[in-house]
Amino acid sequence: MRGVEAVTLLLALSLATLPVAPHAHGMAPGTPVPLPGPTLHAVDCSAKAGAQVNLSCDGTIRPGTRAGGCTLAFVVTDGTELYIATAGHCVEIGERLTVPGIEGELGTVVAKGRSKSCADDWAFYRLDPEHRPLVLPTMARWAGPQAPVPGTSPVREPLPGEAVLHYGHGQGLGEEETTRGRAGIALPRDGAISWPNATFPFAGSIGPGDSGSPVRLSTGEAAGIVVCQAPEQHEVESPADLVVATSFQVAMEGLQAVSWRGPEGLATAIGEAVHLVQGAHVAAAT
Repeated sequence: MRGVEAVTLLLALSLATLPVAPHAHGMAPGTPVPLPGPTLHAVDCSAKAGAQVNLSCDGTIRPGTRAGGCTLAFVVTDGTELYIATAGHCVEIGERLTVPGIEGELGTVVAKGRSKSCADDWAFYRLDPEHRPLVLPTMARWAGPQAPVPGTSPVREPLPGEAVLHYGHGQGLGEEETTRGRAGIALPRDGAISWPNATFPFAGSIGPGDSGSPVRLSTGEAAGIVVCQAPEQHEVESPADLVVATSFQVAMEGLQAVSWRGPEGLATAIGEAVHLVQGAHVAAAT
């Protein structure tokens, strides 16, 4: 059995025991999804087309959108501004956001980690106010992220053996809609490997362009950001590629703590608590 087939089988077995997630707050597909903080509504593109669920949502800024040579991850807010994440090695502070299907520049990189050897590898664009109506927090293809039970956290790292889902634009892997959404299995942090801080490994498949891809758990929570493939010398038994993802909780904490230079050149701290903007659940993500 090939590696990707083995991962797919493991995922199928994991998902078979999970309940089908209802629509968020009982909303039907096509209902605007209210976002906390700034006053705006992003359209939920999960309207069914026959037996399929349309989650491609071209012309939106969302988890899974291609940006430059990488992919955008989850949306967060501090109650006033909206931010969207990617991998830190993809961008530099002050870089402007452009995405296919939308004219003009949409936001600015205002925070990033050190991005050294897969460690502390995260960044956030602050989205321009006039482009907020284009923001959709729902993850492409897979939907979410969402807390599995009301009142629980919508962000956590996977436990070894849990199924994870990501969506990216890896060359040769994510060039078609059907191949952009991929599954994997979270692995234990082998003590023989010097893993980068605040990361977790999973067996899956990635290629150039997948950096920044959002990773969520099969139960709905935002888990991390794809940052690299483990070097070949990391001899870990796994059925597929060994992928390293930055913890999304750590990335959010980094955004909250970091300072960035505003339009007047003055250092400005985010200051407020940063929260994940949850996306819509759908009955099926196929």
